[in-house]
Amino acid sequence: VDQCLVRGSMNYLAPWSPDPAKLEYEYSPSQWSKRTYADYAPDFTRDGEREYESVKARLDRVEYGKREREFFEWIPGSPLQPTFMWIHGGYWQGSSVSEARYGMSRLADLDWSVANLEYTLAPAATIYDMVDECVLAIQEIRTRSNAKLIVGGHSAGAHLALMAAQSVRVEELLLVSGVFDLRPLAHMSLRDEVGLDQSNAEKLSPMLNTFSVPAPVRAKVLVGAEESQSFIDQSNAVAEYLTDLQVSVISKKAPGRDHFDVITLQNHIDFLLES
Repeated sequence: VDQCLVRGSMNYLAPWSPDPAKLEYEYSPSQWSKRTYADYAPDFTRDGEREYESVKARLDRVEYGKREREFFEWIPGSPLQPTFMWIHGGYWQGSSVSEARYGMSRLADLDWSVANLEYTLAPAATIYDMVDECVLAIQEIRTRSNAKLIVGGHSAGAHLALMAAQSVRVEELLLVSGVFDLRPLAHMSLRDEVGLDQSNAEKLSPMLNTFSVPAPVRAKVLVGAEESQSFIDQSNAVAEYLTDLQVSVISKKAPGRDHFDVITLQNHIDFLLES
């Protein structure tokens, strides 16, 4: 029996087949979305520019390392309100902060502190490097704010958010349309682009690992109802994983939303602000 079809004690992900063609289809968001990423990209760019114009007077660029992309866009807020750090997606090899500014003005208007994180992409960095960069960024944010820290991310950014939270303390997580068990991806063409194999896919799968620091108090897990079953399974699995760690988890499937418009229509910010 193929081991991928067996559910073990640490195997939260629903059974899956290592058929590369099926996995490529299941884990390619553009196959399941109303429009492809290329069609959504102008929206990301346009909306990012609009957000920048609305917050630029309050926004600083903070470098947390020496590499070109080791910085975050920072809006300081009230110490009485939370701090939110957001990590963009792009399958560890694309996108940027300029496409990930959704909701910055809404949160800033509520006196939240906001950090929009940039990080080095593959092939210039390994996924291990990206996790380390996220940890460094969180440590830098802690020097600027003592408020409750919520770390969120979309797609690959959700993976990095959870990986980082296993090494450095955060109070809450917002995980949107993420991939948290990377073993299926080690059977896809993506593996060569981001340096994945069966061995490091397990080590880089947060659901197969443990926290070296106290787990977050609360986590919100969001996925679009129109995403593939594999993405929905990943979100269901991470919710179960965190619940087993005594994290208070709120899960939601956004009706009518796919992998991209769950962000462009700011469902993640709406969910973040729900009590």
